[in-house]
Amino acid sequence: MDQVKYRINFLVLIHVIALVGLIFPYGFPLYSISILAFWGYSLLNKSVSIKNNVFMIIMYLSITTYIVGVFNSEGVLYNTVINDLIGIFSLLLMVLSTGKFTIQEYTETVKRFLIIYAHVSLFFALISLFKYYSLLNNKHIQYFEVEGRPYPWGTALMPDYNMFALAMLVGLVATSYLIKKSEQTIMQVYGVVSSLIISLAILFSGSRRGWIVLLFLVFLLMYRFLQRLKNNTSRKNKKLILTLVLICISFIIIFKTQFNLSITNSYEFEKLRYRFSTLEDISSSLSSRTSRLEDGILLMKDFNIVEFIFGEGFSYLSFYGEKYIGPGYEEYPHNPLLSAFLYSGIIGLLVMITLLVIPIFRSLLSRLSIDYMIIYLIVLFFLIQSANSIFSTNIFWLILLIYCLIPVYERRVVRLESDINSSK
Repeated sequence: MDQVKYRINFLVLIHVIALVGLIFPYGFPLYSISILAFWGYSLLNKSVSIKNNVFMIIMYLSITTYIVGVFNSEGVLYNTVINDLIGIFSLLLMVLSTGKFTIQEYTETVKRFLIIYAHVSLFFALISLFKYYSLLNNKHIQYFEVEGRPYPWGTALMPDYNMFALAMLVGLVATSYLIKKSEQTIMQVYGVVSSLIISLAILFSGSRRGWIVLLFLVFLLMYRFLQRLKNNTSRKNKKLILTLVLICISFIIIFKTQFNLSITNSYEFEKLRYRFSTLEDISSSLSSRTSRLEDGILLMKDFNIVEFIFGEGFSYLSFYGEKYIGPGYEEYPHNPLLSAFLYSGIIGLLVMITLLVIPIFRSLLSRLSIDYMIIYLIVLFFLIQSANSIFSTNIFWLILLIYCLIPVYERRVVRLESDINSSK
């Protein structure tokens, strides 16, 4: 069915755009436009619907506690809050647009997303390595210069190198999926080479969080590569290994003969070396985050009983802004759990914790790929140290929403699966 195919492709595209927005400064709200287009398409095809279950009720409670926090902010509407409200509005449009999705459509969406994003992330990894090579020779690419902000350092194409590394790590999960699923030797080679290139982009990004997660993903890649060798025939393995060796030899020859290896900007290497050295003392490198947590605890100690239960709104944004940036600025604790307590009290915190656990629980019952769960855990690891709320980062709430919406069981599975297969 064409409608099934288009619905799946729309949701795949929205996943990809959510991640590309963390990598590449395309300069306009493409994510919001894609969600509005998806909602408009669903409306025209009469596939707008609301799917309610206990998990979505928890999501709605989380939205409600946020809105209550907005009303408790003494009439001040902060820019950070406006961005989160846009995220909430986009989330609600997604709820309407995906109301008629079936188990099979969700599982097919995840499979296609992993395959497509493996190619997309390789493309941007190559651009990032070229940008870093230029930077090592004191050449700035004008497109990546943002007025009022320093030039992105390392391989990052955006000022926020942590978010760049996050999106690249998702790409690494996607390429490992290719290695696991591909039967053709050429695709297995492609998966291995892509993984190496993306790993280099993460390594030179300067993100300490990226390096920590990369270490774990290297073990995942090694395991999947060994499993692939185990499942291949001996003839296919010989072809695979020989091809990889030839690619390595060709790369070394081309790199030595075609590239100028002289580096005029050694300061970039020194910065990278310093970042590596800080991993030896994690407590020191996390001191800024620790001080923000301590400030949040001090704010909570001043709460009365009503504020302890329902929160005090978003006035903490002014407090953090004045302390860490300057008067008139906004800043947050870089921890969505602490933010939830500050703007919505113990009720909001408990709802938030419940919501964050849902994907882990539902992954045991749903038919979504384990790779999607790995991506969720990586995103959670990053954003629990960066975001103001779960609505601040598009890919975060999108994955949460999918896990809340996907049915565990559905009748007429065979017919629905045949619809999807016929639409490919």
